[in-house]
Amino acid sequence: MPPTPGGLHERPPRDPRLPAAAHLAAALRARPPAPALRSLRRGRDHRRGAPVAPRRDPARGPLHHRPAAADRGSAGANGVAPLHLQRGVQPPPQHALRGGLPARHPRRHPQRRLRRARGRDRPGLRACPRPQHPRRGRRFPAGRGEMGRRGNQGARLLTGSTIGILGMGTLGQAVARVLQGFRPRLLAHDPWQAPSVTRSFGAEPMDLDALLAQSETLFVTAAVTSENQGFLGAAAFSRMPRGASLILLSRAAVVDFPALMEAVRSGHLTAASDVFPEEPLPADHPVRSLPGFLLSAHRAGALDIAFKRMGEMVMEDLSLLDRGLPPQVCKRAERETVARFRSKPVAVN
Repeated sequence: MPPTPGGLHERPPRDPRLPAAAHLAAALRARPPAPALRSLRRGRDHRRGAPVAPRRDPARGPLHHRPAAADRGSAGANGVAPLHLQRGVQPPPQHALRGGLPARHPRRHPQRRLRRARGRDRPGLRACPRPQHPRRGRRFPAGRGEMGRRGNQGARLLTGSTIGILGMGTLGQAVARVLQGFRPRLLAHDPWQAPSVTRSFGAEPMDLDALLAQSETLFVTAAVTSENQGFLGAAAFSRMPRGASLILLSRAAVVDFPALMEAVRSGHLTAASDVFPEEPLPADHPVRSLPGFLLSAHRAGALDIAFKRMGEMVMEDLSLLDRGLPPQVCKRAERETVARFRSKPVAVN
């Protein structure tokens, strides 16, 4: 059957005496085979039946097929340049379209899709290693965490426990409001605060010694002043119950930090802090590897929305001052106490 000028064969005329199925079978038998589209492994090129010469690289072994020397640099019968198939090189789009490369649907080739995901059939790609957790001491990500009662050894229930707050300023009052939802017994000590103000936040005012002796968990929220720098030392920690927890939230200067580390190292206390004597905390500081001491970077309040609201508060008070009125939003600097504050400014916001 002669081909048409476009390279396609005409369909044979249908014999009316044959059923449709027989006519279809005859048409399939009459159709010539596909011109070397699936014969790459038989020494054929993507171009229509162009013979190729197998090449061998001594360093890489059997590689690829290239068109014969007579065909190199010349266009094929269908106008497509000779295709040099090399390992790991995808054919150009014109070969994929005109040469009729078979399209492989990912659902029909799950193993191929899996190999591609692992990077096994693409040069230069390998399976990505599983990322390691930056904290080696974290037991649960490493698959060693205990569940249930075994995992709660040493844990304490806040409801019904005795919690002390050292310093009932703005920060201490905020902590008291949060803790009230757990219904604990709240104790507080602040020599600069009236007892009635302390009671208004659901806390029982008492002296420092009683606060240390009764608190199972102690929140330190006192600001640093000229009278209290380092006043929580080894003697104060020894008065706390064994197994109590100290949570440092204000400034590290109110405690003797080496003495606190020693109390934790001995097992008398557990501690948590996001403030340190030197900030940023040096990478080789011994507190980083101290069991029983929970650390967090000093970043409380360092949010864009918080800084924006601070600016809005300042602008509101400036507006009041312009009209001859006292400021109402920002915390006032009282003449009797402002000269006694010794808080070290933070270097990073």
